[in-house]
Amino acid sequence: MRKLTAILSLCLALVAGGCGSDDAETTAAKPEPGFIVLPGAPEKRFAKISGGEGGEQPKLDPSASPVPKKPIARDLEVGDGRVAHWGDTVAIYYFGANYETGKRQYYRWPPQEELVFKLGEDGHGDPWDEGIEGMKVGGRRELVIPAGPRALPDPIDYLVELVRVEPTG
Repeated sequence: MRKLTAILSLCLALVAGGCGSDDAETTAAKPEPGFIVLPGAPEKRFAKISGGEGGEQPKLDPSASPVPKKPIARDLEVGDGRVAHWGDTVAIYYFGANYETGKRQYYRWPPQEELVFKLGEDGHGDPWDEGIEGMKVGGRRELVIPAGPRALPDPIDYLVELVRVEPTG
């Protein structure tokens, strides 16, 4: 258990240390982190994600492992554009399927318009905000969000693509 805790602490430190200040400072208060951020290496507990290129909707096959107790973020592709910071306005495409069944539940994927919102706008930091912060434009991230008081009634596995970031200020 100590080894796992040490590894997770190291991963979080590496992620935090890799966040540069190439963008404008943000003004929104950021909550304590609720996400466990994992390296991009494939994990058996996540859904198999396929498709999503050229306007094709992605497909998420359900995971065979139990739903995680905390939200998890995993970069599938690291973008090369501007970094999304707390308080920035972001535009994303997303595709969400039930973690246990793989049934599509929520999505906004091309050719639909992207979803645009401000990270931390509601002041309490929901799983979307926490999971998207730190992404770079052009990147794709998997967000596994268990059911709970700050989330939806079902555990959802999302594929999120960051399209645009408009810095605060």
